Amino acid sequence: TCMPICLFAAVFATTTKIGDLTAALYGMRLPKTVVVPLVIAVRFFPTLKEESSAVADAMRVRGLALSLKNLVSKPALMFESAVVPVMLRCAKIADELAAAAVARGIDREEDLLQRAPVRTGRFPVARVPRYLLLASRSREGQSGDRRPAVTKNAVELRSVSFTYAGFDAPAVDDVSLAVAPGECIVLCGESGCGKTTATRIVNGLAGGFYEGSRTGEILVASRDIDDLEDWELSSLTGSVFQNPRTQFFNLDTTGEIAFGMENLGVPRKEMHRRVRDVVRELGIECLMDRGIFELSGGQMQSVAFASAWACKPSVYVLDEPSSNLDPPSMEKLASFISKAKSSGSAVIIAEHRLSYLASVADRYLLFEGGSVAAEWD
Repeated sequence: TCMPICLFAAVFATTTKIGDLTAALYGMRLPKTVVVPLVIAVRFFPTLKEESSAVADAMRVRGLALSLKNLVSKPALMFESAVVPVMLRCAKIADELAAAAVARGIDREEDLLQRAPVRTGRFPVARVPRYLLLASRSREGQSGDRRPAVTKNAVELRSVSFTYAGFDAPAVDDVSLAVAPGECIVLCGESGCGKTTATRIVNGLAGGFYEGSRTGEILVASRDIDDLEDWELSSLTGSVFQNPRTQFFNLDTTGEIAFGMENLGVPRKEMHRRVRDVVRELGIECLMDRGIFELSGGQMQSVAFASAWACKPSVYVLDEPSSNLDPPSMEKLASFISKAKSSGSAVIIAEHRLSYLASVADRYLLFEGGSVAAEWD
């Protein structure tokens, strides 16, 4: 009985779009504590396949073949070389996928059945399978552009400190900063200095997904984030993570760009229009209707940024976005950041590699020991 179940799970994971599944599960009135783990589990099958393939390639480089003969004759070596690396990599990716799910508004339980095919080629976006729709009740969403009027500052942190659960020392200690609309600030410093945690504070992951204690006040688009649901905050903040593979929930690029809008309940016609606009504005026509795992690291990051762009956030939050990019891809990313600034959005970037940001950064903040040690233009 195990084999048919595994085969069904594999087919289900590779043929069902995550946005469709999310809508159907919420349509069945399941709570988000059930929906989010199920969605991440389904999304995990393609990742498991890719990671297993990468580990097998690494083993071949070392002169080890993942074969039945070696499994029988060298079980301990095979377990150490194959099973353990896959488990460790998958555990890390699962954690990052779950964080990305929250940051992208997947926990919104209302008005998610805005599915209608968006076709630009061989991949349809957002079409609900009939067998899922039978178990759900379709409702038209009432949301459109949720971007509120931004007053003086797009982001304000007022004496904010955050300590991760299980740690004594704060990761961010008494940080105050303000970012104006159309301004780009870069948070820099050595690893562990608190810059990534600062970005997690802005998009709500620190204190939400990542457990811990927080003090101080955080305003995004003039709204206190403590008064917002996770999905409401995700409609104001567009997050782009270090490894784009761990924030993707679709196997095709067009569906991935629409995914955030699906979560936020953007109406169908508006969603279709935005997908077309994003492709034109960012110049990524060549990336449409392609498989996610066919793309290079730079192309994946372009799709990740496009997905955030389509949601029209007031603030972009980027965590070391260039870590897997080559110089041409970094220049492309810098051009996207420039467009975001021109649209009136604030941009906050935690980064080690600074040269590609010279033309777009307005201020640099040096973090040391969780605090802002220096600032320069």
